[in-house]
Amino acid sequence: MTVEQRSLQSSAVPHRWAALLAMALVLVTIGMDLTVLNVALPILAVDLRATSSDLQWFVNAYSLTMAASLLPAGRLGDRFGPRPLILGSTVVFGAASALCAWSGSTGLLIVGRAILGAAAGVFMPLSMSMLARLFSGEERSRAVSAWTAAVALGIPVGPVLGGFLVDHFWWGSVFLVNIPLCLVALACLVVTLPATAAQPHLSVDLIGAVLAAGSLIALTYGLIQSGDHGWTSAPTLVPLLVGVFLGVLLFARLRRAPSPLIELDLFDPPQFRWGVIMATVASLIMMVTIYIVPQYAQVTTDTDALGLGLRLLPLIGGLVLTVPLGEAVVRARGYRLVVATGFVVMAIACGLAATTTTGSGLAHFIAWNVIMGIGIGCALPTCMDLAMSALDAERSGVGSAVVQSMRQLGGSFGVATFGTVLTSAYRGHLHLDGLPTEMVDAVQSSPSLGAVVAAVRVPREPGSGASEFADGR
Repeated sequence: MTVEQRSLQSSAVPHRWAALLAMALVLVTIGMDLTVLNVALPILAVDLRATSSDLQWFVNAYSLTMAASLLPAGRLGDRFGPRPLILGSTVVFGAASALCAWSGSTGLLIVGRAILGAAAGVFMPLSMSMLARLFSGEERSRAVSAWTAAVALGIPVGPVLGGFLVDHFWWGSVFLVNIPLCLVALACLVVTLPATAAQPHLSVDLIGAVLAAGSLIALTYGLIQSGDHGWTSAPTLVPLLVGVFLGVLLFARLRRAPSPLIELDLFDPPQFRWGVIMATVASLIMMVTIYIVPQYAQVTTDTDALGLGLRLLPLIGGLVLTVPLGEAVVRARGYRLVVATGFVVMAIACGLAATTTTGSGLAHFIAWNVIMGIGIGCALPTCMDLAMSALDAERSGVGSAVVQSMRQLGGSFGVATFGTVLTSAYRGHLHLDGLPTEMVDAVQSSPSLGAVVAAVRVPREPGSGASEFADGR
């Protein structure tokens, strides 16, 4: 299908913006569920008698199953058409939210979170693939930007909304908010989402799907473990090596299989190849920032869960406000200028962030967060649009799945790497002489616990951080 035919098709699709809005509602809930549970973990430890391992699985089960679902979902979407899978995953996401809300045991909550992640892993690539079918040209650029903003918006909304709900209701309420959003989105999607042609001649490479899922799960799990155990520990190295091994087998399979999970010539167009690479780097930077900001705020200020979420608003504000400007520049000057500007701005923000200490003022903190949001708003949606512009509608499902799986790995790698570096730097500047042994273990485990212990032993002024134990760097 030519670009002109796609343009004529997309311009004739009625209610396409309403369909995008409905998909954005689900994308916001997917983003929220990446972070909404964090504020409820202390309560879950008491109410469900959850161990430390249970608490980690409450969070990680979601991201692991999401990573495992991305590539198979893209291929299935190309074969059966994205519409039925988008509708089905919306139903499953809402039902799994109810299961999580009323879970009475740790095992049931972990299962519910895993189902949530699998549904999200199906919805994300297929909703993006629909953009190539609904929109073209300038409209597609705006649609991709809106898609990106919806996911990004949900991430900081999670702890803000979760903190409010946990403070006023029970922990399960953080999941119940998903249900009305999914119901509204489902009703709208049934009416507005057009039926798309299936490609029944495409076969699904089950062996490739298993290898891809196994590789993504193992790599993501190993990267997550590195933050807690270090890069040279067995819990980190074993899954990483397994993931690499399965990845090598997958690559060999993709070269030999008559109908592989991913056609390697998908990467032949330079705009797709470089769009994927740069979107992965931009996602890495975004997820690292979202990981660092709440921890910095918790260590340096006396604030509750709601306040931690609010600290992310400057970043998201810069991102959302920049997206329309980036679209206009792309239309006038092309992709290259916007992407280059975005990465230069992100580099400036990283430099400012590197100068931040526990004594830095609020203006400095807000400034580099806004600048970072501006850079991400320029680079990330533009890179994703660049990649998708290289694909025709028939390959948009698997193409968007590749984009999302690479972004997922990039974010996990960034958080694991920078988390390990920050933890090492934090421990290297601790002064623990005279502290009881049980407190030493708590302080060394994380900056957040160090701040709690410091606040208990010596009441601190806002902005002082865990200054009894660390030298403020």
